[in-house]
Amino acid sequence: MKKKHFIALFHSVGKEVKTRVDFDSEIEETFVYELLRLDGYSIYQFILPDYQYVMSLDELREQNVRFKLFEKEKSTWFGLGKKVEQELLIYPKAGFFYPYQYGHYFYIYSKEEIKGGEFIQWMEELFPKRFADFDDTLAGLNSDTVKLLHASDYILVTNHDYQKEFGVVASKEVCATLTAKLKQAGFDSFKTEEYLQNKE
Repeated sequence: MKKKHFIALFHSVGKEVKTRVDFDSEIEETFVYELLRLDGYSIYQFILPDYQYVMSLDELREQNVRFKLFEKEKSTWFGLGKKVEQELLIYPKAGFFYPYQYGHYFYIYSKEEIKGGEFIQWMEELFPKRFADFDDTLAGLNSDTVKLLHASDYILVTNHDYQKEFGVVASKEVCATLTAKLKQAGFDSFKTEEYLQNKE
């Protein structure tokens, strides 16, 4: 199998210094996401409306995957009409990752039990524009002001086109632990680079 080039951007909350990690591997992207799960943490997955064609709600139920469904009204093009969009918060299930295609995928790692109501309120405050805000998080543009749902949480957001490229926002200590875990995994061509995020 051909090796893939992974790029991970680690952003410490409240810090302008970012860390980029590059490595090569044949493994599936979700194996890397699981590797980045620290002991005592569970992974919650947030699925946007545009990606729900990949797996239906009935299929999720058949696999005994618990989820919370959120519905919100959204204006259509030029504000001529309205439509109802559905978003999903998928609760942790060992070994389960929502099957991905192209597009942003959002994971929150937490030691706390996350309630649907508190999650969607936090999502509306931090990422009201969803796609655009996820792009900013991946690039680190807003990680100096982002407030995590719980102080010990961390989030992972994938690139819109390549799931092997992703950004992580966490505390300085968690970022250091996660980059160390990747280094210890022994991936090929592993390198790290720290840089200051440019501010406009």
